[in-house]
Amino acid sequence: MIINKFIFRFIFTLVFPLSIITASVGCKDRQEKLQEKVAKLCLEANKETPYQLDKDIRVDSILPNGSSGVLFKLTITSIDKSEIKMPLEELTAGLKKYVSDAYRKDPETQCFYMNNITIRYEISDKYGELISDFSVSPNLGY
Repeated sequence: MIINKFIFRFIFTLVFPLSIITASVGCKDRQEKLQEKVAKLCLEANKETPYQLDKDIRVDSILPNGSSGVLFKLTITSIDKSEIKMPLEELTAGLKKYVSDAYRKDPETQCFYMNNITIRYEISDKYGELISDFSVSPNLGY
């Protein structure tokens, strides 16, 4: 299936944009200061969007999401929703599991995990149709 070739690369893609923000955020900052920094850095990073991360994946926006979160809007530019042959709920569950594991274990994202920062992903196809929408956060059990 066409989506399978993207899943592992896509997991990296879902975590990679966080490194842009994490590089400028000190994990030892107080929670309030960290959230303030994350929001400011999201807005700065968003000025560079949209950009093509690779030939198939575009980062459309990076925005603050609520009082303690980040929203990444991504597009898979090489497929449309109708080409995905697995149930979208199953695809979302798989993506969420892999991203949650990376979120907890990757040194680039542990700062977010330790400080209860929620990361939300909205993933669309090349026509702008929503494929997946999910969040990872210690508060959500991930």
